[in-house]
Amino acid sequence: MADDGIALCSPAAIQAVGDKSFTVASQTFALDELRGGYAMLYTASSSYQQFGIVGNTAAAAATVTIYLDRKLTVALTATNGIEVLPNPYRYLVYDTSEAYMSHAGIPMSTPTNGQYFWIQTWGICWCNPGPYGQGGGANERTLCFQTDGQLRFASQVTVDYQRAGFLVTKDASGTDSPPFLMLQISI
Repeated sequence: MADDGIALCSPAAIQAVGDKSFTVASQTFALDELRGGYAMLYTASSSYQQFGIVGNTAAAAATVTIYLDRKLTVALTATNGIEVLPNPYRYLVYDTSEAYMSHAGIPMSTPTNGQYFWIQTWGICWCNPGPYGQGGGANERTLCFQTDGQLRFASQVTVDYQRAGFLVTKDASGTDSPPFLMLQISI
């Protein structure tokens, strides 16, 4: 998933209670590139407001206005903090080398490195078991993504890999099950 949002910064202008937008300086975004993303607005008193983003103006190293899904309940001032996460499903690209990004879903066809593709995020889904197979021990069902997108049983990983879901059916211990996964990705 792409992760090129807006790191913690201050608003470029004061916004009153009831406004449905805010501005941030020194940003570069295409028109509505942030649509479907999320904005977190912090106040000096540590209260916060989280919003869905419905759109944004185009900006080339300039001030960008971000439009929100509802009205501000607290005014924004220069002492506030803002963070923006773009739509987590935009620009999905297959990248086997990226260990710091989350897996958004299972591709519906075999992508090549750098290629865009469609994904499934929830429900019964065939998965490529890769070289590891799915022949774990009795009652072993939880599967996790490795960095390269292949699946391993939770008991086979030594760190907190991202959970993918669970096997729908299971054969005897040590034999591969039909690779159907109840996919449970919710980002």
